[in-house]
Amino acid sequence: MELTQGNTRTTIGALVAAWALAACGGAPASTSGAGATALPNAPAASSVPAGLPVGWSTKAIEAANTRLQSCAQANTLEPSGCPQRTSRPEFRTVEAAHWTLRNGTLARAVAAPVTQLAGIAPSPGQVEVYGRYQMDVSYTVSGQSIRPFRGYSGGIAHATMSWDGHSFQNVQFDLAWSRPRSEVVLAVFARPNEVSDAVALAAVKTGFEDCVTLPPPLSNSASIPNCPQGYVYYVVTGVTVARWVLTNDPMQGALVSFNTEGGYFAVTGNFSMNLNYHITVPNNPGAFANGDHTGQAAGKYTATLVWDGHQLHLIKIEES
Repeated sequence: MELTQGNTRTTIGALVAAWALAACGGAPASTSGAGATALPNAPAASSVPAGLPVGWSTKAIEAANTRLQSCAQANTLEPSGCPQRTSRPEFRTVEAAHWTLRNGTLARAVAAPVTQLAGIAPSPGQVEVYGRYQMDVSYTVSGQSIRPFRGYSGGIAHATMSWDGHSFQNVQFDLAWSRPRSEVVLAVFARPNEVSDAVALAAVKTGFEDCVTLPPPLSNSASIPNCPQGYVYYVVTGVTVARWVLTNDPMQGALVSFNTEGGYFAVTGNFSMNLNYHITVPNNPGAFANGDHTGQAAGKYTATLVWDGHQLHLIKIEES
C-alpha cells in the first residue's frame, strides 16, 4: 500500500483564503467523514475570481469527482492523470487490474483558484481541487494461479483544471502528492464508528485462515497472494504436496490503528508458519531430495483494511 506522495508544484497565494469556498461555497458532503471544509474568512458567494463563473467552486469539485470516477475505471496500477498507485510484489507482467473507489467521491474537497504555477502567473480560470480519496485494486500477473493480488491507495488527491467559458477542461490529478499548502484547510479522515478493534481483528483472523488454507504453488516460490509468507522457496523441483500451517496465534498481542491521513485500518502483530511439503524427483527414486521437508516463514506483519460505509474489506496481510 502506498499513499500518494510528491513535491508541491503549485503555490497558492493569499487569495485562496478569500476565494476557496466562494460561488456556491465548497464541496458536497460524502460518506465516512467526508464533506466540505470551509476556509477561514470566506467571502460572500457574490465574490467571483477573474475568469471563473458563478458557482465555480462547486463546478470544479464536480469536475474533479467526475475525473476520479474515470480514474477508477483504469486497468493499470499507475494510470496517467490519476491519483492512485500501488506497488506489485512480484516482477511479472500485470495482465489485468480493477480499481474500486471507496465511499464514492473526494472527501473534504476544497477548490481554490491557482495564483501561481511553477513560478509563472497562470491564465485566469485555472483552478485546483484538493480532497482525500480511497481506492483499492485487484490485479492479476503472468502465471497467476491462486487468486488476484490486492493493493490500496489513499490520501490527498490534487487536481488541476481550467475554465473554457462553458465547463472545466483538462482535469488531471497528480500521480504523486503530499499535502496542500498551509492556506488550504483539508480535514483528515475520521475513524468509522462502525468498526471496533474486535471487528478489525476478526477480519484479519479470517485472512490468516485463508493464508494457510489456500494451497501454495508446487513450483518455485510457495507464496500466497495478499499473505505474509511470500519468500519461501522449494529446494528443488518435484514438489507433489505442500501446505502452510500456523505455528502461533497471530492475533495474540495484535494492535489496531486507524490512519487518518490515508483512511485505512492497520493491524500489526507477529506471525509464524511452517511450510510442510513432499518432494518426489521424477524418474529418480533415489534422489537425496525425495521425502518430506519443512520451511518456515515468520516475522512481523501489517494488515491493511478499508471501510466502504457498509463493510470492512481486508486488502492484504504483508510482512513488515
